[in-house]
Amino acid sequence: MIYAKDRATRKDAQAVEDLIGAAEETDANPSNPNESTNANTPTLGDVSRAHLPPTKDPGSDSSGKKRKKNEADFSTISQAVNTMAIDMKEACMMLSKSVHSNIVQEKFLELPGALCGVDGLTLVQVHMAIQRFGNHPNYILLFFGTDLEDRLEMVQDFLANH
Repeated sequence: MIYAKDRATRKDAQAVEDLIGAAEETDANPSNPNESTNANTPTLGDVSRAHLPPTKDPGSDSSGKKRKKNEADFSTISQAVNTMAIDMKEACMMLSKSVHSNIVQEKFLELPGALCGVDGLTLVQVHMAIQRFGNHPNYILLFFGTDLEDRLEMVQDFLANH
C-alpha cells in the first residue's frame, strides 16, 4: 500500500496492476486485524463465495441438537397445555351442570306458588304440572322465562304433550 507520505515523495510507487494485486491479497488474507476496511464493500472473495453452496458449520451439530431439544420441549409444553385445556373444559362442564342443577332446584321450589298464580289453571292441573315438570327440568326454566300472560297456554300445551 502507498501511504500519503509516500505519494508525496513518490517513494515506493507501484504500478496499477501491483496495487490491485496487493489489495486483493490483503482482502483475502488480512495481515493487520486492526486495519479498518469497509465491510459493506464486496471483495472478489465475497463474490466467488456467493455462488458456492453453504458449508457445514462445525457448530451446526450442536444447533441441530438444540433444535431437537427445543422441539421436544415444545411438544411437552403443547401436550401439557392440551391436557390442561381438556381438564378445564371438563371442570367447566361440571360447574355448569352444578349451577344449572342449583338453579333448577331453586325454581322447582318456587314452581307451586308460580303455578297457583296462573289464572285459569285448576288445582288438579297445578299438581299434574308439578309432577311432570319434575321429569323435565328444562321446562321449569322455560316456564319461568315465559311472560305471565303466556304461562297458561304454555302449561296447557306442556300437560297435553308430556
